[in-house]
Amino acid sequence: GPGMIFRATRPITLNDIVKSPIRRTLMGLEYLLFRRGLMTTNGSFGAACLKTDPSLSATDIRLKINLWGKSRVRKTKGAKRDLGLLPFSAFTILMSMQHPDSRGTVRAKSADTGQQPQIRFNFFSSESDQRTCVKSIRMIRDIMSQAPIRPYVQEEISPGPDCTSDEGLVEFCRKIGRSTFHASGTCK
Repeated sequence: GPGMIFRATRPITLNDIVKSPIRRTLMGLEYLLFRRGLMTTNGSFGAACLKTDPSLSATDIRLKINLWGKSRVRKTKGAKRDLGLLPFSAFTILMSMQHPDSRGTVRAKSADTGQQPQIRFNFFSSESDQRTCVKSIRMIRDIMSQAPIRPYVQEEISPGPDCTSDEGLVEFCRKIGRSTFHASGTCK
């Protein structure tokens, strides 16, 4: 699913630690000396399974908070050093659909086994997945506006507060959405 990026009001994210030579060094030393700290994690500290519709019998999405915000551009200046992190304090709320309807394909391009196959994920091609994505983004926005988290949120970076129509949100999901699993094959 898509990841929504928010600018934080305080320098408390991994973006801030990685950008600071002193904080980055201290984080590395904590791991080397004590085998604890942020380097023992993947930077994801919380998750919740939720229903986008109260009438559902089970949860249909999973939200996860990642304590970093990355540039959507693959090759950023200094990307090897800063891991492509945004130059300001940011975090990401990642949405994963638990039971997507959309299906993709893997097809051979030719009889040459050395040629890579054609892979089409077809994320968000079903109307049901599109509705779930739109509802999820609206739920995330509602959560970020709640009193306990609001003091930490300066602004929504991606998709941005101007992206409000269903069509715009679906386009964001298609453009940014991805699998949270590593694609490895087509066998059930």
